[in-house]
Amino acid sequence: MKSLILKKPLTALILASGLLSIAFTTYCVALVFRPDYEVTFERLVNAPKAKGPEAEAPRIENALSDIQTWPKWFHLGKSAKFVSPSKILEKGAIVELGLEPKDKPYRHFDLRAEVVSIERESEKHEINKLTLLIISDSSHKLTRLFDEMTWTLEVKHEQGAPHEALRTWVVGQLKAKTHHYKSRILCAIASRVVLNQVFYPDLIELSQFTQHLRQKKTFVPLLQ
Repeated sequence: MKSLILKKPLTALILASGLLSIAFTTYCVALVFRPDYEVTFERLVNAPKAKGPEAEAPRIENALSDIQTWPKWFHLGKSAKFVSPSKILEKGAIVELGLEPKDKPYRHFDLRAEVVSIERESEKHEINKLTLLIISDSSHKLTRLFDEMTWTLEVKHEQGAPHEALRTWVVGQLKAKTHHYKSRILCAIASRVVLNQVFYPDLIELSQFTQHLRQKKTFVPLLQ
């Protein structure tokens, strides 16, 4: 009698597990044959406040405007250079990023991005919004899974209460279109986790970059 009582819950559990497995498999199969779709990812980071004389120190926009600094605030960043006739950050310019896991040079790969949009607060100010279109990836990790991928980086300043320091936000946004059954499945199940892995700008490092500039005192802006 006791064995029958124990078997019934166990049988029900096995049956429920089987039904869930079938439902999940059916869902994944449906995603495989689903048309490609657009995906987005956005992240907001509050930059440290500048106080006293530091308020006149180089702003985050300086780091955004100078590709020499990009390897310092890109995940896996190793190098950055122009590979287009234009050697300044302007619409149509192409930048090649060398990316390499630490102590693993054999896993080095290059990423090429075209500048498709630039915004400034005024003609005399540095870039405060930049959009890059990924056009090639030597590892094929991004271009195999996604198409039309763009990374947008924006620096926003907000004035709080009187006599308070200016608040600065660094906003990052990724837009893309799935290009493979794996990306269709993974983005449907855990979109934010997946897209965070393919968004290489390190917003936290960028938001703190002015502190590094103050400490090292080696920053030379590319755009005068």
